[in-house]
Amino acid sequence: HVSIDAVVVNPQYLELGEAAEAVLLADIAQRARAAGVADVRLHPAYQADGAAFYERCGFVAAAGGAEGAPLRFAIGSEGPEGGG
Repeated sequence: HVSIDAVVVNPQYLELGEAAEAVLLADIAQRARAAGVADVRLHPAYQADGAAFYERCGFVAAAGGAEGAPLRFAIGSEGPEGGG
């Protein structure tokens, strides 16, 4: 599996940082999938929109997953707004 354990953004540029994080997550997930890795996990950082931000990026909680468990890149997801 591929694991994204940390993403750091400059808090002075939150909007740009969120956009950059979304692009970075999509790129990592797509490269992993292209390399044949089906399991892409993310340990989410703080986002103002919380889980909704990561869902837009294609990362969702596993059904029945424990709180704090990594999010998984959804099969068939294209990344942010379906265009990543």
